Amino acid sequence: HLIENNLWGEIYNACCPKHPSRKEFYEEAAKKGGFESPKFVSNQSPYKIISSAKLENTNYKFKFSNPIDALI
Repeated sequence: HLIENNLWGEIYNACCPKHPSRKEFYEEAAKKGGFESPKFVSNQSPYKIISSAKLENTNYKFKFSNPIDALI
């Protein structure tokens, strides 16, 4: 997309627009895979969220807007 649209000289974060927590993602992955749900500690530190807004502003179309949707 970036090459086809000649979008040079910029840095884009190629990540899903939606950001479920690790807990949400791995619990859903375990459920879909037929595994026991992982245990998470309740006092986890906050995580960084990388924004895909700059890439979205180029009219890029994501195959999956949420990584949970990519789980089989």
